[in-house]
Amino acid sequence: MMMYDNDFIHEEVGNICIETVNFSRATLKETEPFRNRIKQDIERGFRNIVIDLSLCDFCDSSFIGALVVCTKKSFVNSSKFVIIIRQETSLSDIFQAIRLDRVLTIYKTREDALKYFA
Repeated sequence: MMMYDNDFIHEEVGNICIETVNFSRATLKETEPFRNRIKQDIERGFRNIVIDLSLCDFCDSSFIGALVVCTKKSFVNSSKFVIIIRQETSLSDIFQAIRLDRVLTIYKTREDALKYFA
């Protein structure tokens, strides 16, 4: 199943929910809608969630904070939460610089992220 809106693409692959962030800059404006989508996914029973940031080149501190909060909530709900970031982007550099690659489960491709749940 796939659903589109202007900012996100929701896909379901088996028991895995994939939320693709469909913009190049993730800022405060997008943070609350993003949090709401993840909350809805968890309420709908998804325990395996992939956030695909492969189209995104920049995340501000509010959006990064939302990613961290979602990761923490996933532990509480016995969920698995992974993120896709293309390695050659400045976003990858930002996540490494602030050491989020040690806190969040990050993959470079969708295929690798989906293998995590196998």
